[in-house]
Amino acid sequence: QYLKEEIEKCIEAGYSFVFCLIDMDNKREGKDKVQYIRLKEKYHNRIISRPKEGINCEITFFENEPCLELWFLYHFKYTTARYSTSDALTKELNTLCGYQKTAKFFLLTKGLHRFFLEHGGDFDKAKSNAAKSMQSKEQDGREYTYSEMSDLFKTLTY
Repeated sequence: QYLKEEIEKCIEAGYSFVFCLIDMDNKREGKDKVQYIRLKEKYHNRIISRPKEGINCEITFFENEPCLELWFLYHFKYTTARYSTSDALTKELNTLCGYQKTAKFFLLTKGLHRFFLEHGGDFDKAKSNAAKSMQSKEQDGREYTYSEMSDLFKTLTY
C-alpha cells in the first residue's frame, strides 16, 4: 500500500520517470507476494498518460533478491548463493568491508559509493556482476540471488 501511494504521489507531482528499487526478501510468499505481484502488474514498465493534466509518467521496478545489499556485495564479488535472510548477506558484507545496516553507519560513511571504493569495491564490477546474475537467473530458472541494478544504470545513462 505504501509503495502504491508513493507511486501515485509521484505521478500526481508530474514526474516523467519513477524508478522503484525493490527488496524481494519480504515478497516471497503469502499476502505480501500477492500484493506485490498486483502492484507490479499495474505499474511496472507502464506509462501513465493524462494529457489534459500534463502527466506522462513511466514507471519501472528494479528488483534485488533478497535485498539491495546484494548489489553492494556485487561491488566485491559475484555469487548466486541462496540467502535465507538479508541479515546473512549483511553479515557477509560486514566481513568484506565493515558494512553495517544502521542509521549511524550510513551517517558516518557520507556516501556508500565512496565507502565501497575505499574498501576495495568496484562499481563496474558491481554492474557486471548484477548483469551476470540476471543472465544466470534466466538460464537456470532461478528465482533467488539476483539484482536488476545493472538495468537501472543502463536506463539512467540513456
